[in-house]
Amino acid sequence: MRDFPRPAPVEVKIFGKKHALKRLTYPDVFELLGEVAATLEGKKLDGATVLAALEAGGPLVEKILKRSFPTFEEWSELPMEAWSGLLEVAADSNDLPGIIANFTRVREKAMLAISRTN
Repeated sequence: MRDFPRPAPVEVKIFGKKHALKRLTYPDVFELLGEVAATLEGKKLDGATVLAALEAGGPLVEKILKRSFPTFEEWSELPMEAWSGLLEVAADSNDLPGIIANFTRVREKAMLAISRTN
């Protein structure tokens, strides 16, 4: 039997106040990956390329962080180093590199299956 335990809570302090991380859901991930795919259209899709797009994609980073820390509201006052640190927490806690690697594998399998039918 497979067991899917509830992940341990993750909290951060932003401006001295605790905020719990809300892990990304399946719909969140695929909506965000769709945006990444649209941004990277025509480029080789691998983990390094997608992570570079995440780092460069301000609006996408903002969406990830606002979904990950929904109780925090002072985004316009947050310094850059805090954005980077929060993105690191969100990426590590949600295993974003693993999600991207899995998405890439599934995409490659689908593309291979499509090419075989043509």
